[in-house]
Amino acid sequence: MHRSAPKLGAPQRQPGPLPFPDEPLATSMKRELLLTEAMALLDLARRRTPIDTARAERFARAVIQSTPLGLPALGVLDGGILAGARLVELAGAVFAILSSTNDADHDQKRS
Repeated sequence: MHRSAPKLGAPQRQPGPLPFPDEPLATSMKRELLLTEAMALLDLARRRTPIDTARAERFARAVIQSTPLGLPALGVLDGGILAGARLVELAGAVFAILSSTNDADHDQKRS
């Protein structure tokens, strides 16, 4: 573990983080919430204040959700009856992205 990394799992003594709703937010609002929480976490780490594990996990989940493939990826990780459908969605998106990149690279090499 990095020396300046905060301890996770300690009881939370500071106010809780901003809530990250499950429903999609406007991009600028989501960005602002992530930025605010990132700054708060960095400040706690700088002061070597323990950070609650649940808070760290909520932040990581919000970061993942903010990416285009994050929601289906979390759907797979979280399991449940829709995990299979989310896996197909995720695999299809990854295939489309990577195969189009490979096609573009291949076309460039032929030119």
